[in-house]
Amino acid sequence: MFDIYPNAKYGGSPYTRWIGSFTGSQIPAVLFMLLPIISAMGFSDTYLKDKSTGLLNIIVSKGYGKQYYKELFFTNFIVGGICFASSLLTNLYFCFMLLQDEAVDMLVNGNGNVPLLFSNTLFPQFYYDHPLLHIVLYLIIAFIISGIYASLALSLSFILSNSFSVFLAPFVFNYIYNILIPDIPESNSFLFTTFAKQISGPILSPVIVLLVTVTFFLLCILLYLVGIKRYENL
Repeated sequence: MFDIYPNAKYGGSPYTRWIGSFTGSQIPAVLFMLLPIISAMGFSDTYLKDKSTGLLNIIVSKGYGKQYYKELFFTNFIVGGICFASSLLTNLYFCFMLLQDEAVDMLVNGNGNVPLLFSNTLFPQFYYDHPLLHIVLYLIIAFIISGIYASLALSLSFILSNSFSVFLAPFVFNYIYNILIPDIPESNSFLFTTFAKQISGPILSPVIVLLVTVTFFLLCILLYLVGIKRYENL
């Protein structure tokens, strides 16, 4: 809400002023910086809790170990995605409540926010032709990225000792990962918390975004399977 009222005062539409777009404040930057922690806090420490309470031993002893780990991974992914995407949806809802539903105009918004060449969003022409569907696309992207960070936190919970470290681990990983990415023209296409935001850094490549997302999701699955085999012998 603190990010919406100034926009209602100075104008703009939900498509150009929701928290995933350009709002003129630092709140979106902080929110997306905290994306790894927010996504992990929903469900990612469940393995640690089940192990510490003895529930996991009961489940495994009854022969439901494989089913438990499979359902845990997918449930954690979905909950992690919902934890972050729901905050974006809430902001978008209030934007439509408080701002005028005006179409995105290239002359008014294009030069300041979304150029068609060297664009700071994926599929810029789609942004102008179908702005609401473009927002839905980015809600899905944010959901997936949040799910990946939640999966990373869950996978690391095999070697971490408490919930706080599980929640913090994906944030630390994201910080180090961002530092290691070289300063190249399409570097923002490699940065999850950057391209998950509708209006982000310039020159995004859909191919790189897709490859990076799929690669890290598969790596999270592999890390999770290694953790199960290493520490639970299933």
